[in-house]
Amino acid sequence: MRSKHTLGLAAFAVVLLAENALALYIFYWDPVLSDWIASSAPVAHRAVGALRLFEFVAIAALTWVTWD
Repeated sequence: MRSKHTLGLAAFAVVLLAENALALYIFYWDPVLSDWIASSAPVAHRAVGALRLFEFVAIAALTWVTWD
């Protein structure tokens, strides 16, 4: 299919995928920010991190379906 809808959906998915990848990096792998967030609000750190992870998986699936 060569439609603007497919291209727009793919671009949207890639941008959201990049945003969630950055958020996951900040929440789990950045040594300064991850420790600061975890020590300030440990329950919120786990909850928001889990939501970001679920969203990342969903958007990855959307990207895969769009390009398929």
